[in-house]
Amino acid sequence: MRGMLAGDDWQVVAWNNALTYGPIFSENIVDRFSQINNETVLIIGTRDKTGPGRGWLKEGVTRTLGDYKNLGINTQKLIKGSKLIELDGLGHMPQFEDYDVFIKAFHQALEQ
Repeated sequence: MRGMLAGDDWQVVAWNNALTYGPIFSENIVDRFSQINNETVLIIGTRDKTGPGRGWLKEGVTRTLGDYKNLGINTQKLIKGSKLIELDGLGHMPQFEDYDVFIKAFHQALEQ
C-alpha cells in the first residue's frame, strides 16, 4: 500500500479508491448482490473485522459491522450459484498476511 501511494501514479490509486469506497457509503450494495449473474467466488478472511463507517455509527445503532465470517456466508446465499472459500485466521488482506494460503485458494477458485 505504501508503495502504491509513493509511486508516480498515486493520483490514479487515490481515484480508484474513491470509486471503490463511494458506493459503500452512498448505496445499499447488499441489495445488488442478487443481481449478479456472473460466476462468482468469494475469498473471505474469517478474521476480517473491517467495518467502513464504524466511526460514524449513531448512538443506539446496534448493527455489527465487519463480521466477515457471517457476511461471507450471507453474501454467498445472495449471489446465485456462488462459491465461498473461507481463509481461517486471516483478515482483510489475506494476500499479504499469508500469500501461500491465499494463492492456493485463488487457484482453487480459478479451477472451479
